[in-house]
Amino acid sequence: MKKVLFTAVSAFIMLNAAAQTDTTSANAQESQKLTLASSNPSEYAPEHKLANIQDKVQVKYYGFVRNYLYFDTRKTLSSSGGQFCQIPMDENIDINGEDVNEVASSRLLAITTRLGLSMTGPEALGAATSAKIEADFNGYSGSTTMLRIRHAFLKLDWGKHEVLCGQTWHPMCSANLPDVLGLATGSPFQPFSRTPQISYKLKAKGFDFNLAALYQLQYTSAGPDGTSANYQTNAVLPEIFAGIDWYNKDRSWFFEVGADIQRLRPRTSTGGDTPMKVEEYVTGVSPMFYMQYKKDLFALKLKALYGQNTSHLHMMSGYGVTEVNPDGSNEYETLNNMTSWLNLSYGKKHKVNVFFGYSKNLGATEDLLTSYVRGYKNIDQMFRIAPSYCYNLKHFNLGLEYEMTSVAYGETMSDGTVENTHNVANHRLCALIKYNF
Repeated sequence: MKKVLFTAVSAFIMLNAAAQTDTTSANAQESQKLTLASSNPSEYAPEHKLANIQDKVQVKYYGFVRNYLYFDTRKTLSSSGGQFCQIPMDENIDINGEDVNEVASSRLLAITTRLGLSMTGPEALGAATSAKIEADFNGYSGSTTMLRIRHAFLKLDWGKHEVLCGQTWHPMCSANLPDVLGLATGSPFQPFSRTPQISYKLKAKGFDFNLAALYQLQYTSAGPDGTSANYQTNAVLPEIFAGIDWYNKDRSWFFEVGADIQRLRPRTSTGGDTPMKVEEYVTGVSPMFYMQYKKDLFALKLKALYGQNTSHLHMMSGYGVTEVNPDGSNEYETLNNMTSWLNLSYGKKHKVNVFFGYSKNLGATEDLLTSYVRGYKNIDQMFRIAPSYCYNLKHFNLGLEYEMTSVAYGETMSDGTVENTHNVANHRLCALIKYNF
């Protein structure tokens, strides 16, 4: 029976992977808005042994069936059928003085249901080997959902040294997600991305050193042609992350510091009827700090990030043109922001949680002629409060969350900062029911 199940799951993934190719264009359009995140509880469901291949490779399956029901008080910047909700849209006053974006909405969807396979063994190059394949149903093709890749990586582990190759969480968010129920997982206050990468980890007593070279796929940067992976691809060099983790013996305390460096090439030629080849780049450096404390059923998490051009991490950021040179090429500067969040939780079977997030637009160091951002250019600051309750069993979760996100919109100044603001808020109720297997 287990062999039959393994064969059926494998065939299903292969068939849907072929269908996924036809949805690349639609997915790219959806990614320009935002893209799906995974949220707690139970990022990974319990794994179950499925098969042994030549008594060397052990294969386990896991997953869950998850339904989200949400209600919003106004239109929002969101994706995944509205489930991945980031911020409320600004006021849009009609001739009668009514705000056309003040429209309530509600929806129930199961497209974040997930399937995964986890493999271990045999040894290779003197290292323990493992691999993971994971997908959900959030690949869009018109109004139809298709299978979509989330994780696909292999890992070589020599004990003190570890190398990973493939797609998984971006290191800016991999170890430190807040414990919220909402699908956006704290975004845009929390960086969010899964991306192809080659990463290295040095494991020592009490600390780890992490280094990664990253490439873009579905979570991409903003630019002259919208959001696209081409800006990084044409820059040739991968995005680089370096960080250090420190923890005590029982891991009740955990600290992480790191920095992300990314270079983009916004254009390869000028526009118009007679285009000319240009070579122009923009580089951003984004340092971050994270701390975590756990004691019995209590957990505290805190994160702060200074971001430069972090639109590929689903943050309200980007860059702009400061000067046009005689040869038609542009000079660029990053748009900068300061973002932080705090998460407090207590409980296990009955878990209560509260999330606080804040982000401030710091603008650019020079005046801008034009800018390219994810979200909206006229945001000064924003904050979120999200309390929740979740009832957790090994194979079952039932939760309810209230989320209030407020954004200060205003007039954009020449340096990208925003003045003369007014606040717009969305109130969201989100219910989750999930069966893990």
